[in-house]
Amino acid sequence: YDDELAAGFLVTEGIVSTVAQLRKIEPRPEENRVLVFLADGVAVELGRLTRHLFTGSSCGLCGKATLEAIFTDFPPIERGTEIPDDVLLAAPAKLRAAQATFETTGGLHAAGIFSADGELLVLREDIGRHNAVDKVIGHALLNGVDLQSTLLLVSGRLSFEIMQKALAARI
Repeated sequence: YDDELAAGFLVTEGIVSTVAQLRKIEPRPEENRVLVFLADGVAVELGRLTRHLFTGSSCGLCGKATLEAIFTDFPPIERGTEIPDDVLLAAPAKLRAAQATFETTGGLHAAGIFSADGELLVLREDIGRHNAVDKVIGHALLNGVDLQSTLLLVSGRLSFEIMQKALAARI
């Protein structure tokens, strides 16, 4: 799901907000990379995206070059979707039941997007929970899923940055 990871990362970093802003995503698994071509006219503020990393980390804030770089320009969500208690209480078991790779390995995080009535719309697993979130957001972007009345559930702890990613995706 490298194409979804790339698309979701572009959303959560504030580079794109619609699929129309993407001209092409070209996975190159043999090179372990994905090339993304933005549509004409999509501006990218590269200085805001600069990171300084000396080691790998799953924290999306780690390595940001400036304090200002952690702040985003995503508008607040005026009114959230009301999720019934029974949907909230059932969602963790549904997420866990759909984690095929975790079942085999015991070592992956998951992120899932649920409809307001509790249907699991998409689940993605990854060694990094932030990456799993980017994958489900990317899936939604590439497949025209409106996230405004959905629920995001992650298998690990909830961080500031995952909340920021949800805000960027309008969840």
